[in-house]
Order: sequence, then C-alpha cells, then structure tokens
Amino acid sequence: MLIVAYRQEAPIYLKDVADVSFGIATNRGETFYKHHPSIGIDIVRQGDANTISVINSVNKKIQASIIPNLPAGMTIQTVFSQHTFIMSIIHQLEQDVWLAILMAAIIIFLFLRSFRPTFIVLGVVPISILGAVAVIYITGFTINAISLLGLTVLVSIVVDDSIIALENIFRTLNTRKNISNPQAAGIGAEQVSQPVFACSLALISIFLPIVFMGGFMGLLFKPFALVVAAGILISLFLALTFNPILCSRFLKTGLKESKFDLRLQQMFNGLRAGYMPLLKLAIGQRWLSVIIVVAMVSAVYPAYKYVDK
Repeated sequence: MLIVAYRQEAPIYLKDVADVSFGIATNRGETFYKHHPSIGIDIVRQGDANTISVINSVNKKIQASIIPNLPAGMTIQTVFSQHTFIMSIIHQLEQDVWLAILMAAIIIFLFLRSFRPTFIVLGVVPISILGAVAVIYITGFTINAISLLGLTVLVSIVVDDSIIALENIFRTLNTRKNISNPQAAGIGAEQVSQPVFACSLALISIFLPIVFMGGFMGLLFKPFALVVAAGILISLFLALTFNPILCSRFLKTGLKESKFDLRLQQMFNGLRAGYMPLLKLAIGQRWLSVIIVVAMVSAVYPAYKYVDK
C-alpha cells in the first residue's frame, strides 16, 4: 500500500484517490514490423566506442544468448544497422584506392613508356600505404571512411618524388655513357635530393596543421591529415633510398622504341611546341606575368567573400 498523504493523522492510500492498474502508460504509441506488433530497441554506442566493434559484439551476443532462449513464436530481426552503411562506404573507398593505383600506373606508363620504370615507381605505393596504416595503428586510430579517403589521396602524391628521382637517374644513364647503373643511381638521386625534399616538406606543411586542429573538425579530419603526412614522409625516404637501389639493378637504357612509343613522343612534342611560345612570352614579359599573378591572387578574397557558405 502506497501512502500519499495524512489527514488528521490518518493515512490516505493511493487506492483511495486513484484507480491503479498495471499496463502501458498510453496506447497512442505502438510499434509494428511487417504488420505484426513488435518491440523496438535502440542500441546507441558511447561517444568513444567503435561502431563496427559494438555492432559485432551485439550481434554475437544476440546469436549466442538471446535467440536460443526466446519464447516460441518470437523472433529478433535487425531493422536498421549502421554497419551496412559504414561497410559499404569502406568497400567503395577500398575500390577507389585500387582504382587510383591502376590509374597512376597507366599515367606513369604513358609518360615513361616502359614497364620497368613503371613498376619501380609503383613499388613505392604499397610500402607507403603500409607505413601509413602502421601509423594509424600506432596512434590508436582506425581504418574508417576518413582514413581511407586519405589513402586514396596519398596514392597520387607518393609517386611524385619517385618519378622525379627515376627520371633524373634515367637521364644520367643516357647522358653519361661511361658510367655504371649504381653510379648513375647515386648521382641522379643526389642531384634531385634537395628539390624532392623541399617539395615533400611543402606538402607535409599543408596537411600537418590539421593534426593539431581542435574541435569537432579537427577530430574528424585528424586521421586524414595524419595518413597523408606520414605517407609523404615515407615516400620521400623511399624515393631517395629504395628507388635508386631498384634503378641500379633493373633500369635499362637503349631499349628499342615501338610504334606506340613513337606516337606518344610525337604527341608530347606537339604539347611542347605549344607550351614553349607561352613560356617564352611569360619570360619575356616578366612584369606582365607578375601583374597577372597578383590580379589572380587578389581575386581570391572577393570570390571567397561572395561565395555562399
């Protein structure tokens, strides 16, 4: 008996002032699934928990402990799960990573026109990606949509340093006849070490500040920036060490050019013929070039100001 008040030292029970019965508070809210009455249960993870791990643990618990003990005629079904949405994004980004590697291989082959240099340059990609994944593991992050997006961007960046080093080594082999492959690899890598180093540091300086960004945006994009910065640093090391070693062993010159190579060379010569007059004009009219660049840079702020946000 629940006492709700006293009057003249006499207790007043809840049954004296209300009709009490067991049941739902209101029948205005009902849950149906496939036209059958049901009970909906939402499972919400904590802020610092991994969504995929939570979903896998819940599903394992349901299959092992709950379903075998259900009454006859009762079933449990998952109506909505973020697992499907997240995994579809991850699989799509994984495909994008492989597609980026394939496209990078095709572009490199078109410009280098040889399988050996193409495979030498592409050798940097899996090692850089593996190093970036190791950094993700060490720092406590996970493979998610943001980090996979960083890996996709990384594929197109890590080959730059290797292409520069390989092209200079190849040129050294062609211009210096009385020189061995190991010597040409050392000389060619040394000649471009400073510009390659400066280019990589410039790229790292763009992405690294995001790692120290605060707030929600910093928390969201920190894995992306960390993946790209770590991958660039690893690719820099590989371009000046691993690539020259491969070039000294596998790079060859004096290969016979095919008709396809000759057609590509003609196309590149046409592009060069159209570019050289523009370059000479820019060099001959330096002040005009400076004025155009300043005008373009000055137009950035008004454009940013009036673009919808």
